[in-house]
Amino acid sequence: MRTASLLAALVDQPQGITAAALAQRLDIPKSTLSLILRHFLELGIVERAHDRAGIVIGPELVKLAFRIVSNLQVPRVARPHLEWLARETHENVYLGVQNGLKAIYIDRVDGTESVRVNVELGAPRPLHATAIGKLILACSPPSLLDAVLRIDGLPAMTPHTITDPTRLRRELEEVRRRGFSTSDGENIDGLYAIAVPVIVRGRIVAGICISVPGSPGLQTRPRWAPKMLKAAQRISRDLTAHPQPDGSAPSPGDFRPARPRATTRGPARRRASARSESRRG
Repeated sequence: MRTASLLAALVDQPQGITAAALAQRLDIPKSTLSLILRHFLELGIVERAHDRAGIVIGPELVKLAFRIVSNLQVPRVARPHLEWLARETHENVYLGVQNGLKAIYIDRVDGTESVRVNVELGAPRPLHATAIGKLILACSPPSLLDAVLRIDGLPAMTPHTITDPTRLRRELEEVRRRGFSTSDGENIDGLYAIAVPVIVRGRIVAGICISVPGSPGLQTRPRWAPKMLKAAQRISRDLTAHPQPDGSAPSPGDFRPARPRATTRGPARRRASARSESRRG
């Protein structure tokens, strides 16, 4: 039970928690906790936070969690739609979710004509440098970006990575405006990716991502986006039709999409409004 409580405490503190705070929270001797943590550190189940003062979930536990998540509802429901999208686009298609201050891919369908890219499922990906990560940041409360900036920073993964917070915030605003995110060689040099959200009852539960070598021009993106959005909408529909036992929607992430900007009225709408006002007069 101590081990389960320890792991639960770490999950509740994705930004890290000190050993002293853990011992107090779990009400166990510091010497006992030290032995457990030392063993877990060796196994990769936990690791030290970037500030070296706290403990966070480690990569081996993330991989184990991935194996568990792979058997849960979201990837199972999404799978046929990912396969459809891969057939339609002939490109590599991924399903990703948030994991603390990282993003992970939990499923992949390879395109029939695309060059296969070696992307490990379950491996943590930086939020600021990947299409799926920027999608998560854009649909999350500002506190998530604040935590990323404070704990991980914006390290340059490639020469194209956005490392300036102001520029990243502008990019996230653009993601919210247009409804999809991109990464143009920002995490892996020479790899382009585009991602769209899967929304269930107003919450983003996953993201669909297509990645290809190279840097497609703007004319390529509209060709992918409608089919990606269609697949995302179908997954959302099926997830809504299959709620959890407690009646709630499945929710690997806990973030909400921002409201879209108000748009100016077009000429047709202005003419209709003018006719309506004329009739009232």
